[in-house]
Parts: sequence; structure tokens; C-alpha cells
Amino acid sequence: MKFRRLLIRLIGSFLMTGISVHLYAQPLPHLLSKLPNGTYTKKDFTIVQGDTIFKKYEKYAFEFSNGDTILLIESYSIKSDWTLSRYIARGDDEEQVGWQQKFDLKGNITFEQFCDTSTGDCNRQVQYSYYPNGNLMARVCFYKHKYDGSSFFYYNDGSFKYHLEYKNGLLWNAHATYDQQGNITDQGDFCDGTGTLNVYAANGVLLKQRIYVRGKLKRTIQIAK
Repeated sequence: MKFRRLLIRLIGSFLMTGISVHLYAQPLPHLLSKLPNGTYTKKDFTIVQGDTIFKKYEKYAFEFSNGDTILLIESYSIKSDWTLSRYIARGDDEEQVGWQQKFDLKGNITFEQFCDTSTGDCNRQVQYSYYPNGNLMARVCFYKHKYDGSSFFYYNDGSFKYHLEYKNGLLWNAHATYDQQGNITDQGDFCDGTGTLNVYAANGVLLKQRIYVRGKLKRTIQIAK
């Protein structure tokens, strides 16, 4: 979509929805919004016991980076998804730039995709997963849908578990491993994709050893049940 056309759509939406704002005595809070200083272009909400409950909304804002104008668009729907997109103005055109993000309905980030305008590459991705208590379980990096880069894992109480490095889908290094009490564990001689990697229970008991060659798992030795 042409950048100018997108702006016209946003401004047009703002003018149309601006009329309906006055139907509500309570102001729209933006405590959960990813763009707290943005401008609403679409909004659908109800008032429950004095609180504003959004069903959906769309907002936009601008920021400036290295002489470029960046348009940020936040879109929220209680029935579908919550996203934050970034676009760069290149003449009359728009192009995705930087981190494109998705969130769950609690506001936790679940997915990111990085768009590099210098190469046109949008294949760098990060996925986040959470425990039922809301604590972060893992932050895992991908490139072209393969594990790639540094990934971090955590116990359900929020303490750090281990840091793994992947290259093109292959496990390459284990930089740090801890039990749930915060004690560092002996990860074995695994390095640069080859060797023995020790796997522990949360209490520090050695469970198994995994043998890797050039990033590929070749054998697992069970130590304890």
C-alpha cells in the first residue's frame, strides 16, 4: 500500500471515530497500549463498573530514526490478535522496518520478526513461550524457520535455566546451565557442535548425557530416571 494512501486511511478513520468519542463520558485509558501516546483511529469498547474494556482498537504514532520517518501501527482485537507494526516512509511507499511484534491478550510478547530494509530480509524471528503462572519459559531465535542464534530458557519460578546457541538449525554451544537453586552445573565437554552435553533435573540431579557431532544429536545415555 502507498505510504500516503495509508496515512489518508488512518486520518480518515480518526475523523470518523472522533465523533463517537463524545458519546462516552469516561476517557479512554492507555495503560495496556504499546503506543501510550499514539492516536486512536478505530475503537470499540464498553464501560463495566466504571472501567473501560476494549473490544478492539487501532492506533498510530510516528518516530524518527537516522533521518527517516517511522510509522507505528498498533492493532488490538479481543477476538483475534494484538500486533505492533513498523513502517518506513520511502517516498510515497511504505516498507516494514525493524521489529514487527505480536502479543497475547495479557500483553505478553509472543512473536517478533525483524525486517532489514538494507537487504529486504524479514527472516529473523523470535518466539516467546510462558508458564501458566505468566513467567517466561523460553525465548527462542530462528532464521528462515530454523533455530539460529542465542536462545534462553527459564524455570517456572523465573530463575535462569540455560543459554543455547544454534547455527542454521544445529545446536552449537551451551554457554551456561543452572539448577533451580541457582547453582551452575557441569555441562560436559560439548563445544562448537561436538561433544557430550549433560542434562539435569531442576534439583541438580544428572538425568542423561547427549552426544553430538557437528550439531546433530547422535546418541543419548540415560543416567537417572
